[in-house]
Amino acid sequence: PSPGFEDLKWLKPVYAGDTIRFTRTLTGFRELQSRPGWAMMQMSSAAYNQNEQKVLEFNSAALILLPA
Repeated sequence: PSPGFEDLKWLKPVYAGDTIRFTRTLTGFRELQSRPGWAMMQMSSAAYNQNEQKVLEFNSAALILLPA
C-alpha cells in the first residue's frame, strides 16, 4: 500500500512514440512503532525520455511488510 506521493512535476511534454526510462531511489526507511512488523519506505522517482531529458519527477512512500 502507498500513502501517496508529493511534489509531482511534469518537466517536459511526453509524446506518442517517446521511449521513457523510469528510475526510483530509496531516500529513507523507518520501522513503524505503531505497526510492529511494518516499515515506511521513502522514494524519489524520475522519468527520462530517449534524449535523457528528465520529463517527470516525484516523491512517494510505501508501506512494506518486513520479513519475519
